[in-house]
Amino acid sequence: MWFRGVDVPGWDLLLTAQGQDLLATRGPWAALRETLVQVRTFWLPPAAYSVPYGLVPGALTLWWPGLFWQPLVVFLAWMATLVLLLVAMGWPLRSARGWTLALLAWGASPALLSYAVEGYPWGAGMLPHALALAIVFARGFRRWWVTLPALALVWELPWHGYELGKTAGTTLVLAAALAPEAGWFRRLAWAVTGATQQVAVVWLWPTSNMIAFGRGNAGAGVGLLHAWPLLPEGVARLAQAMTGNPPLIVPVLAV
Repeated sequence: MWFRGVDVPGWDLLLTAQGQDLLATRGPWAALRETLVQVRTFWLPPAAYSVPYGLVPGALTLWWPGLFWQPLVVFLAWMATLVLLLVAMGWPLRSARGWTLALLAWGASPALLSYAVEGYPWGAGMLPHALALAIVFARGFRRWWVTLPALALVWELPWHGYELGKTAGTTLVLAAALAPEAGWFRRLAWAVTGATQQVAVVWLWPTSNMIAFGRGNAGAGVGLLHAWPLLPEGVARLAQAMTGNPPLIVPVLAV
């Protein structure tokens, strides 16, 4: 962010500009209310509406004008994602080994490095999943006064970032069924949160992307709803490709 200076794409400033405009023309409460409605109903996801990635950098820009608030907020969100993943895996936050492994894994991916400093929150879809994993596995989230606000945050955060975050409810549903050492009441809280979020994503407030993934279009293929009848043929063709002449995957798996 420092070395590229002011040479930034407009997407890196889009959410800040929208948040700044809402706050300056409508006031804090009206801006918050409009944002909470638009993240669920605006036709183009992910749009310029967002509380953490729009209103927050917009407010910071009103306080101290600058071009780097939005990339900075996204970077801090990425750091929060790493922290939550470390906590979920049981690493103490003061562990140098844990941070070394996390940063090495992070640095091995050009996509992760790019998303960490990209102003538009493409990588924001991973934060809800990291929070869901921390809720399930971290001891610090075993207290109900921590668990309940965290579950509410997992439910709400996906509406404010990229579409990948909207599958975080599936993480909670799977955890309710498969996670070890959890009481039934806690599992029920995970399942209800995850299931209601997925119902909202798929049926209550479906975005154009979710509709395309479910029903298909030119870019998304046949869609999940129409893919089930094609599965037997697809499995047969995959098996033929793996074991045919020449075989496609078996030699690679053998190596």
